[in-house]
Amino acid sequence: ESRASREGGVVRVGRKHLAIEIGDVLSFPDRANGARYRVDALEEDVTRSLTLSRIADFSPSPLRTDIPAAPVERPVPALPIEGLFLDLPLVGDDGASPIVAAYAYPWTGAAAVYAADGDDEYRLETTIPRPSVVGLLADDLPSSRPHIWSCGSGAIVRLHGGSLSSRSVAAVLNGANRAAVMSPSGEWEVLQFLEAEFVGPELWRLTGLLRGQAGTEPFIGDPTPAGSTFVLLDGSQAEIAASPALRDAPRSLRLGPARKPYGHDSYSTMQIVDRGVRLRPYAPAHLRVERDLGSGDVHISWIRRTRIDGDGWSDIEPPLSEAREAYRVRIGSFVDLETFAPRHVWSVSSQVAAGAAGPVEISVSQLSDQFGEGPSAKVTHHV
Repeated sequence: ESRASREGGVVRVGRKHLAIEIGDVLSFPDRANGARYRVDALEEDVTRSLTLSRIADFSPSPLRTDIPAAPVERPVPALPIEGLFLDLPLVGDDGASPIVAAYAYPWTGAAAVYAADGDDEYRLETTIPRPSVVGLLADDLPSSRPHIWSCGSGAIVRLHGGSLSSRSVAAVLNGANRAAVMSPSGEWEVLQFLEAEFVGPELWRLTGLLRGQAGTEPFIGDPTPAGSTFVLLDGSQAEIAASPALRDAPRSLRLGPARKPYGHDSYSTMQIVDRGVRLRPYAPAHLRVERDLGSGDVHISWIRRTRIDGDGWSDIEPPLSEAREAYRVRIGSFVDLETFAPRHVWSVSSQVAAGAAGPVEISVSQLSDQFGEGPSAKVTHHV
């Protein structure tokens, strides 16, 4: 207003304007700018002299509506995160260590995993940036032959969150759509699927199954019951430490939001034991039993399998993946021995000495210096 007050002056008016007093505010219709003036002084004479100063116009600007509102930062609560420990065989290029899957819906940020040998002195083991797709079998999953496409009705899975997708045959054969399902034996079965169809809220039908992958065919349930845990092996899981000194030792894991300390109420505790399933030998393949009609000896043979680099298409002998080649052969209650070649002869004299007669179960398993005995291949032979 100080600048506006300098834009005043002296105005003379006739006696008819006797009502004007000091402090009045005047405007002049003949002025286009509509300015207003305050009477600061008044002198009486033949005419009246008014000393005026202009009043600044502080009309408010129109309210702008085109300015976006500032985003409201709402605090995100630290919600509990569920965790699963998976002691799996070697799966593709992964599996050098056991893994932990984390899931929560809604997912509010990365999860942290802390480990301790007891229930104190926890140390940060790893972080998990994204949730795993985890669910349960909604129906029983019937038994099926391993390693061939299953043409049955497939599996119905109820997911806690996330989604599944179909993949091509080539993609599945190259490792896509792997999943782990907890079998009735307490071991994980690894399977794959071609088609994933959304059939209802949280429900997915999986067809074109390949069962018993990664050497888990001995653990195919008959059936695998509804309610069994399902985990999509899509790389969202994180590995944890797996030194030989920690194998078979009970450990504690605490899992929760990475932005909170492990003592926060949102953390849960898991008790785990790493059995080193990634080191478990596969069951031998093509177990055959033939009797020599001339001598009466029983010839048992099989083909070694490997858990490392065994999926190549070349005719090169696959690597042993063990320190030595060794097998355990059992023939009913008559024979229990270790052999170092993929064959054994049960002589007729041994059969007679054992008093063997009728159906006899023959089983063969591969041995590992690191893991011990792997699952066995079995066949029944009539002596």
